[in-house]
Amino acid sequence: MLFRVLCWAYLAAFVLPSAALPEKASEIIDPSTGNIDGKKALGIWASGTIGGDVELFGSAGFSVHLVPHDDLDRELVFPYGEWFSPPAGGYQVLVEGPNLVSPTAMTIRYGASPFAGQGMAIVHLAVPAGKVRVRTDNLPANTVARVMHLESHRQQHPEYQRNMLVRRASLAAIGEGVLMPTGRLIVVLYDQISEEYVATSQPVHVEEGKTVLAEPFSPAADKSGLLAVVKRPSPVPRKQDDDAEVRWMDSADRSVAPDLLIRSSSRLVAVWYGLSGSGRVVADSPTIARQEMGVGLVPGKVHRLDLYP
Repeated sequence: MLFRVLCWAYLAAFVLPSAALPEKASEIIDPSTGNIDGKKALGIWASGTIGGDVELFGSAGFSVHLVPHDDLDRELVFPYGEWFSPPAGGYQVLVEGPNLVSPTAMTIRYGASPFAGQGMAIVHLAVPAGKVRVRTDNLPANTVARVMHLESHRQQHPEYQRNMLVRRASLAAIGEGVLMPTGRLIVVLYDQISEEYVATSQPVHVEEGKTVLAEPFSPAADKSGLLAVVKRPSPVPRKQDDDAEVRWMDSADRSVAPDLLIRSSSRLVAVWYGLSGSGRVVADSPTIARQEMGVGLVPGKVHRLDLYP
């Protein structure tokens, strides 16, 4: 069942204090009831559209997923469309439904503060989704996955981009399938003992209601993989303002473009599948200061570099 409410502007999620609730939303969400044991409660709903008239999904098949900022490998699951009170702290918020999932994670801070007349009501976007899985039969038990969407954070508005969606998954979860928005994504495997990335997939395309198989692979014996995460000095929400570039400069100062470059408002992720030798990652643009970091690549390994302004 769909509940119709009125909405006014583009956002990937709406935080709705009672004073800001559109008239019809107040029929569905009543912040004055967001009181659990004297604490300000949290309630999360989902919509399938942005701007104009918005419809809230009913509760059947939906759940709320909170990832604590201090433990990104955990995913806490709570009821959808109901008030609840998680431990105080910062979270990434996703909503899952039947072949639906949020296109990007919303960042919130929940304080579990004393109730002062209204709860914290959030409406998050949910878009068509399918699953991605990996064959896990021959993978060590200490392997986990990072599932990175290449485009869902840029598809919801013609002018704006948000933070890219990255979901962490246990070996069991990625073997069964992780719900992700439709479109292209990659899966990167991570060894929890060595604390290193060990394999990266080529992009695969997720279709609504279907499960796609990703096949992460380690580099050839004489090559190296590289995943570079470039933190922006300040967010770049408008796509037309995103003029940053990332490249690999080898020891002879030859420039190699990444095989994949994922742009988002807060960072860029560049992926190379087959580099060799030593060199450096360079990130720059006409509007931001140049960032670079050198590395000696080890054949057969996947390296990760983090560049900060």
